[in-house]
Amino acid sequence: MATIETKGKTMLLTRYSSPRLRALGSLGACDTIQHDINQLFGLGSDGERSWSPPLEVVEAKDRFVVTLELPGVAAASVKVSLEDDILTISGERAFSAGEGAEVRFSERAYGRFERSVRLPAPVQTDQVSANSKDGILTVSLPKTEDAKPRDIKVTVA
Repeated sequence: MATIETKGKTMLLTRYSSPRLRALGSLGACDTIQHDINQLFGLGSDGERSWSPPLEVVEAKDRFVVTLELPGVAAASVKVSLEDDILTISGERAFSAGEGAEVRFSERAYGRFERSVRLPAPVQTDQVSANSKDGILTVSLPKTEDAKPRDIKVTVA
């Protein structure tokens, strides 16, 4: 539930979720639209206040490299998981204005975040590594041998 104020009027936005809709599972485009609407109003998938860090996926010959911009996020609050070729990164940026301080203006986002991305090919789950430096999280995911590109010699018959 979120409260939205526009032009002096306040409206209450309540996200509806029924067991029947959840039972349908992923609806592809509908899920994407719901995600975009939640982003617009600063809501997470559970309707709570959240934000969404920028994400980038780069494919090299032998691996995928996923990076997220996470300035101000403690590495201890970040969770990285991989299940069925879906990489999920979640965490929280805590608000801290200091004792007795009052924020007068802020464009920064705080709260929980969660980003998921389906990898285009299988990876070696036991070789995945994650590293955080200067507010950038880098996840390296080596491809399986079957997923790596290879040259095939053409023979003349």
